[in-house]
Amino acid sequence: MKNFIKKYWYKAFAPGLGKQEAILSEIQWAHIYHDTIRDKKWMKNLSLSPNDMSANYSMLYVMTRILSEFHIASVLELGLGESSKMINSWVDRQQEHTRHDIVENNEEWISFFEWKISQKSTIIHCQLSTTQIDQLSVRIYDQLMTSIQTSYDFYIIDGPRGQNRFSRYDICFIAENFNERDEFIILFDDTQRKGEQETIVHLQNLLDRKKITYFTKEFHGIKSQTVIMTEKYKFIKSF
Repeated sequence: MKNFIKKYWYKAFAPGLGKQEAILSEIQWAHIYHDTIRDKKWMKNLSLSPNDMSANYSMLYVMTRILSEFHIASVLELGLGESSKMINSWVDRQQEHTRHDIVENNEEWISFFEWKISQKSTIIHCQLSTTQIDQLSVRIYDQLMTSIQTSYDFYIIDGPRGQNRFSRYDICFIAENFNERDEFIILFDDTQRKGEQETIVHLQNLLDRKKITYFTKEFHGIKSQTVIMTEKYKFIKSF
């Protein structure tokens, strides 16, 4: 009887406790984030709406620290959203040329959102197509590699819309061009989900095969993010 009650308790209440812990963690990240942006002129008067459908507070915190602590000359975002507004505001404050490319497949979303983005950032429209990964049909951006430049300092992986298996696999195709001399940061959103976790495993295996030294750090709020960074950026592990 005791085992039955214990099993019922976990089934009924454990998922709720996990959600509560995530919400409490998100509240903590919100306070840390707001303390972090106090002296950031490029964040003044910037309206953001963090939530579990776009960039949440843990993701915005990590992005703020990366843009503030390192000399970033180029950013590639897969997926247009709240994070795009933040990076665009940062780009507008830079004294030198900084490249910010945003890839998005939804034309209606681009039309709705592009007025919020200055001309210092470039929105690239890519239709979606599918490819086979481990005999599974996986959604990717069509002709992505011909639409972007060869390398960036900072990659933000938040698109296209997630799927159950090998979600957002485009970063693996991008990483095929990496070599052991490259220095980069990859910020992967929604890594609490199986599809994104599978893609990260493939990505790490690819980096291992290329003998690229890298480090990882995870951040958890109402969503999770995984950062993969090379030696130059390993200070992120202390964030």
